[in-house]
Amino acid sequence: MKLWPFFSILLLVWQLPLLGQETASTRDEQKGHDALADGLWEVAEQHFRMRLVDPTLSQVAKSQVAMRLAEAFVCSGSFDEALDLLGQSFVVKNADFSFWKAQALTGKNRFKEAVDIFSTLLADAAAPYRTEAGFTRASLLLALDHPASALDTLTQLAQGADASTQVKIQLYQVEILLDLGGIESARKLMPMFENV
Repeated sequence: MKLWPFFSILLLVWQLPLLGQETASTRDEQKGHDALADGLWEVAEQHFRMRLVDPTLSQVAKSQVAMRLAEAFVCSGSFDEALDLLGQSFVVKNADFSFWKAQALTGKNRFKEAVDIFSTLLADAAAPYRTEAGFTRASLLLALDHPASALDTLTQLAQGADASTQVKIQLYQVEILLDLGGIESARKLMPMFENV
């Protein structure tokens, strides 16, 4: 019975170095998130790369870190590196995978492929980044000279959107309609001043 306190202390001392390693590793991840939030893409990339090589990282955590690294690649314009990373098997099942792949494809001017992926995200009300996917799809369709499809995308995005997003959608629709010369249609869609 008198050995229990000694055994507990021994276990605690034995685990202290492990706690320090995990803290250093998660510190890299936190610094990566902070750098992403501050728009320091290359700094975020460095921290996420260091975290990604940690052998103690679980598959789920590795996939999450890889998604943030892919985000840093896309934001910094390193689209080939993003696509290479997104081609790894441990990343494919991540919920954010499709969005960042479509963003990387957009950066490589592979608009048709990106539009197809964004369409899938838009069709899934529970998809992460659904709103961003809808706006990006509409912009790509405009770039491909398909304004009617862009308007349809925005109409689909409006279904179930919150009030703030609804106003953004309406303003974008008004902008497109004005560019097309549809002044009356644009006037009808213009949100009320109180909502803007």
